[in-house]
Amino acid sequence: SAKFKLLAAQAGHSAGTISRRSLESSKVSCSNQELSLAQSRADLDQCYVRLNDLIGLSGQERPILAENLEYSPLEITDLEVEISRRLDNSPTLWKADQEVYLAELSLDLYTYGTVETSTYYSKEIDVSKAEISAAQTKQQARENMRTMYQNICDLQDQYTQQQQDLRLAESELESLELKYEMGLISRGDVLAAKADLASKQQA
Repeated sequence: SAKFKLLAAQAGHSAGTISRRSLESSKVSCSNQELSLAQSRADLDQCYVRLNDLIGLSGQERPILAENLEYSPLEITDLEVEISRRLDNSPTLWKADQEVYLAELSLDLYTYGTVETSTYYSKEIDVSKAEISAAQTKQQARENMRTMYQNICDLQDQYTQQQQDLRLAESELESLELKYEMGLISRGDVLAAKADLASKQQA
């Protein structure tokens, strides 16, 4: 965090390894982060107020997640099969198919009656419009699912990389703490490593 980095900068400045300008830059960064944190807390309070209003709690309540969430990677053997399965159960696509069915039914009813030719043709056009709309809806839904899947895969890759970076930061901190105990490095180096680790833990 910025506070850890500021402490590291102060220790480095005292040891003569960090310039005054770098120290001042760390102070500004810490101040900006504190302002950002205050704004985030205010936004969080507003979100709690809206949530409490929706679930019938008072504005001061702070609901707490009762269960710990465990990360489980998404595993799909065949993406296209999974997409088709989900599309088959989609209420939106069912409605689009029903629009086609109703348009065709309306056309069939006009087929057996005595009506103007122009009316029959307009019903044919309605059927075509409904079919095109249903096909476009299905295609858009399929593309949206592909995009969603790719986004999930990207997030999983990002999570895996963050976990690797976290383990490296933990190992680096252990190594620096040992060096500090042996008098090989300054306390500022250890604080900087702790700040780096804290930043990766919050990512």
